[in-house]
Amino acid sequence: MRIFFKIFSLLGVLIGFVMAILGFTSDENIYVKEYIYKSNKIDSNLSGLKILHLSDFHNHSLYYKNGYIVDKVLDENPDIIFLTGDLIDQYTKTNNIANLETLFESIKNIPTYYVTGNHEYYASCKDEFLLLLKKYSNINVVTDSYKVVDINGTSLNIVGLRDPYEDLKGLSFADVNDEINALEPTLKNIKSSLDDNMTILLSHRPSMMDLYTRYNMDLVFSGHTHGGQVNIFPFFEYQSGRYEKNNTSMIVSNGIGSNGKLPIRVNCPMQIVTCTFETN
Repeated sequence: MRIFFKIFSLLGVLIGFVMAILGFTSDENIYVKEYIYKSNKIDSNLSGLKILHLSDFHNHSLYYKNGYIVDKVLDENPDIIFLTGDLIDQYTKTNNIANLETLFESIKNIPTYYVTGNHEYYASCKDEFLLLLKKYSNINVVTDSYKVVDINGTSLNIVGLRDPYEDLKGLSFADVNDEINALEPTLKNIKSSLDDNMTILLSHRPSMMDLYTRYNMDLVFSGHTHGGQVNIFPFFEYQSGRYEKNNTSMIVSNGIGSNGKLPIRVNCPMQIVTCTFETN
């Protein structure tokens, strides 16, 4: 018994040391990660467009510093906001939704586009959340649909794809091929309706990069991974940051919140993403 106690004590010290080296990040720290996106499809009308991307709030408690998050968002002065799912989760109670209303109220004059994540499907308060979204005319729910947006006379396609959670009968760690097989018909159908404008895809899961590339999505915004959350060793193939494959770029956000059972982050701080367009 004494030997086991020493082993566990040693492991605790080792884990603490690793967390200190890599950087322990609480849920009160948010930083802005900035990207520049260049493309031949970006003309003078689109150049300078600033997108702000928020994902994975997992709004299950009242500890969020709403004013701090709102200030961070408004300080960036974005032209468009993208929300890529998991704004609520299975731990969210109805009174927690007020945290999101604080944000939604502050951005009600900014065009905003939203797609579901996996947690929206099984959150107990999902009906209340959907009612909240409907209160705001600027929030466009583009799950399994698309919008053609006019930016200073230039058209931009914004496509949304649902999370495959419901299709896969609740498998949280389904095989990527299963995810692709579930959603490919939807994306194929949407793609057939689009013209050759620049196309942005909002999709919660970054694991389906091959699918996004196959249908020539120009730019993808995704989340889901939390940057690994406890990022000591890479856990996901597309975990955090920017990825390029063929003609598709994908930006994966660390997100804002964390898993309800593990409310800490290591080496992957909470993140607000901005992406500014420039002519190539």
